[in-house]
Amino acid sequence: MEELLAEGTVKRFGGVEVLAGLSVRAYARDVIARTGSSGSVRSTFLRCLNLLGRPDDGSIVIGGDELKRVRDGASLRRSRIAMLLQHFPRWAHMTALANVIEAAMHVLGLSWAEALERAQR
Repeated sequence: MEELLAEGTVKRFGGVEVLAGLSVRAYARDVIARTGSSGSVRSTFLRCLNLLGRPDDGSIVIGGDELKRVRDGASLRRSRIAMLLQHFPRWAHMTALANVIEAAMHVLGLSWAEALERAQR
């Protein structure tokens, strides 16, 4: 079972430390929700996990790979961590199922039939 382990994650913007040693452990298929008011750095931490923003300190290990050391495979890592933001971009003219299918086709490279089967499951 693949494990995600983030220990002591620190993120700074200029001289302001916005993440001060955040740690979390999760396993494959875990669902974790973090709630809080706007500006409580939920998205900043998720961006660090997906390599969309690099942490300034601490370590993030996914399936035995420390993200600071992984140069190749960022897209693979991103495809294995799902994140749903508060204002998630979607196509309003499409159904929820169609949105999920579209994302799976573009992000995971699945065919329409594979994406449909996976979304229905």
